[in-house]
Amino acid sequence: CVAFCWTTYLTLTMASLRLISQRIAPRILAVASQQTRGMATEKQIFNQIVSTKNIRKITASMKMVSAAKLKGDENRFKAAKAFNAWTGALCTEPIVIGDD
Repeated sequence: CVAFCWTTYLTLTMASLRLISQRIAPRILAVASQQTRGMATEKQIFNQIVSTKNIRKITASMKMVSAAKLKGDENRFKAAKAFNAWTGALCTEPIVIGDD
């Protein structure tokens, strides 16, 4: 029984070590590689600059679109004010002519 138990123990230990080496070790290596970042290459810096310029262009065009929408809303609001004044005069409270 002692020899059998010892071989069973070794088998379980080997299996657990294999599990650790297959599942946990790559995660530890991935974390370690993320923590040691070096300098960016010239190509990466260039790509970041180009990306930032493109985002700036998109933002500027979105501002232009929103300004045009705001101008259209203001024009419609001015027209609605005049129409509201006209309908207010047309649909005022009725005047009741009573028998005094």
